[in-house]
Amino acid sequence: MTVSYLRDTAEQAGLKTHPISMFEIGWEEAKSRFVDLDRRPIETIFKLYPWEWLLKERFGPQALATMGHGQKDPVQWLEPIWKMLWSNKALLAILWELNPNHELLLPAYLDGPRNLKDYVKKPLFGREGKGVRVFHNWAEDLSPESHPAQGSEGPGSERRLRPPEAGSASRSRRQHRRNRELAN
Repeated sequence: MTVSYLRDTAEQAGLKTHPISMFEIGWEEAKSRFVDLDRRPIETIFKLYPWEWLLKERFGPQALATMGHGQKDPVQWLEPIWKMLWSNKALLAILWELNPNHELLLPAYLDGPRNLKDYVKKPLFGREGKGVRVFHNWAEDLSPESHPAQGSEGPGSERRLRPPEAGSASRSRRQHRRNRELAN
């Protein structure tokens, strides 16, 4: 749906588009460029395929090589690779280390839960909650909300917060203060 919408928008703006699946993209070694099934060079590409998966594909190194400004025929990727940084859960631990006890952050570590007894483990490149494992009193919660880990990336550990209570704003503020106390 998203790809179809963006394609339609581009065509309304006068751009010519060609739909192609990730598995149909080819690499022309002689000219060091991506091509479609008709061997037309791909100059601009939009994808909903996560960068961390794309870089593990057979043409991952070429994807990196074609985005340089020094390239004869660089590819314009409409989802820039730097977005991969923001989906990496290691960033949570780095932010906590740089800003400990910040009111908008939870304790997060890459080397295990440390002193947290209620926490979650997240795959570093997890998506949409998949692979999150929940721990309560240092024991894994095997309820349906806790999914088996996916991917080979090591997990990060982050403090588990209680969901806010429904009701008045003052009750939510009390819950927020309680969560902050538990985090320290």
